[in-house]
Amino acid sequence: MCLNEYSDLNNYKIYCYHETENEKLQLQGVAELLSIKNIKFKKIIFGIQYLQPFLNFNNKTFDQIIIGNYFTRLHRLFVNYYKPKKIVIVDDGLITLKLKDKNLTNKFHNPYGGSILIDKILGITKPFKFELFTIFNLKSNSNFHVVENNLNNLKKTLINVRLQKTIIIIGQPLVEKYFTEKTVYLDYLKKIKEKFKGYRLLYFPSRKESKNNIEHIKNTLDFEVIIPEVNIELYLIKYKIFPENIVGISTTALFTLSLILKKTNIETKISYHRLMNFTNFQYSLFCNTIYNEFEQMGIKKLSFEDTR
Repeated sequence: MCLNEYSDLNNYKIYCYHETENEKLQLQGVAELLSIKNIKFKKIIFGIQYLQPFLNFNNKTFDQIIIGNYFTRLHRLFVNYYKPKKIVIVDDGLITLKLKDKNLTNKFHNPYGGSILIDKILGITKPFKFELFTIFNLKSNSNFHVVENNLNNLKKTLINVRLQKTIIIIGQPLVEKYFTEKTVYLDYLKKIKEKFKGYRLLYFPSRKESKNNIEHIKNTLDFEVIIPEVNIELYLIKYKIFPENIVGISTTALFTLSLILKKTNIETKISYHRLMNFTNFQYSLFCNTIYNEFEQMGIKKLSFEDTR
């Protein structure tokens, strides 16, 4: 989605690496909706994932390479091997905010806490300079030059939109990634159900949530579950139906939707819940940064004690 804001994608060869079939289907849906033709999908094969760029693009050179996450090993390996004249990074979620927190001048820092030894073996410990095309409020520095992404292409599609008495809950794979316990996540969803009695409740899962957990949420809470063919932003724009409120915890979609709706007459509220019971300390710290960004953007904190 952010890549489509950067340039006419049909001028590029696009390769999408995915882990699951569900991810592939959603990426295909996005490509179809945005009329992207020149795209290939590659499944990540664990065990040889670091060889895949060499197998797929051997003996080729590139003037420009665009990637979606500075901190992904496969991306850094790709850039380090082919050494393009220009490197562009577009947002791949809130992980972009880590660029503000880390000093990238002398040494690469992996926010995921991955093995430094693997980085050294692959020869990708040194940072590289790049252009950053981002929706976030970051400042240029010695490593990257910031180009602001205002999502103007998406904003142009917001016509004839209808508002419904509906609440959309944006799911996240917090349980699957061991960031929180299943009981904590379910308790959060139960409180949403209690707060918004009388509303139609739609649960929009992440493509990385497991089928078992999604089914459990559906059966336990009696939520309507939308299995999306595209991401939440494009889903709402495609069907031109917006809910009264969109709720999430720490998902990028809250930020992008808030930016898309800014200066429009669409009265959808964007809210976040400050989850306190994280089991992953690093992610808990990162969420403090995320919540600060939400507040600066005007995204309201959802309290279960307050009235709507």
